[in-house]
Amino acid sequence: GPAWRQTIFHPFKLVAQHARGSVLQTKIQSTRCETKTAGPIDHVVASAVHDAVQRKIVLFVLNRQTSGAVDLTIDLRGFPQITNCQALEIAGADLLATNTAEKPDTVQPHEHREFTIQSDTIRTPLAPLSWNLLSLSY
Repeated sequence: GPAWRQTIFHPFKLVAQHARGSVLQTKIQSTRCETKTAGPIDHVVASAVHDAVQRKIVLFVLNRQTSGAVDLTIDLRGFPQITNCQALEIAGADLLATNTAEKPDTVQPHEHREFTIQSDTIRTPLAPLSWNLLSLSY
């Protein structure tokens, strides 16, 4: 019979492919919101790894903001100048969207090309309710 990927497949696959090297300490400044069960939470949550062999820093960033893009600024002190950024995002306003046999690609990663690189700083807008991967090469 037909088969399709569940929506959570893509983030797991991308993390498994790209999370190589040493985990970096992240310091995040984000707006917050109040939740019924968890209390106050940050809109932006991130983790990062450094792969010295591949000369890459990979960030996994979740934007929980429901309205409007979040302007993300990444400061990478202590690393050589970033020369390339490849980014993917999984985003959409419908939190109940799923992949089905009839529509197996409703939820999937898309290339994200809106970013600027200036020395050790990267800036990019994050779509609301998005999961993002940024692979930075030096």
